[in-house]
Amino acid sequence: MKPIYILASLLLLPSIIAADVAPKGMTEFNKRCPAPKLCPELEKYYQQCKKQLDTETCKKFVETMKRLSPVYDCQRGFDRTDKANYIVPAIWICGENRREDGTSYMEAYYDLLSKLDSKEAKEFISSPLFRSTLDGALAEEYYDQSKELEKKLHKK
Repeated sequence: MKPIYILASLLLLPSIIAADVAPKGMTEFNKRCPAPKLCPELEKYYQQCKKQLDTETCKKFVETMKRLSPVYDCQRGFDRTDKANYIVPAIWICGENRREDGTSYMEAYYDLLSKLDSKEAKEFISSPLFRSTLDGALAEEYYDQSKELEKKLHKK
């Protein structure tokens, strides 16, 4: 029963965050959202890091993911409704597209992130900020790993 409760909580998290962050009656979205500027940078760093696993490029990849993880005033096209002010982490805007093999950009970003062995990557993966961006299949795949890594890092 516990895994179902955790999954249900994770699925509700964006709504809870949105309710806490979005002022009632908010009518303008994507004004402060950094996704339009940072998503192309994230993709560039992803491609470079994936090919070279270069420390500096991968560091920029992780840093850009961190900058995109908070909830701003971001909305995807299908989030807009008259009944709710639904806002999401900026990184979700970057993950809307799919690659040629059918993998979502988000899946690809999180897969690469999970393979990085740098201190920055491990600290981010083990953070509540990272876990706040997880939803659906990504939550199932990475939430427990994130919590375990957090325990390991705090023991050191």
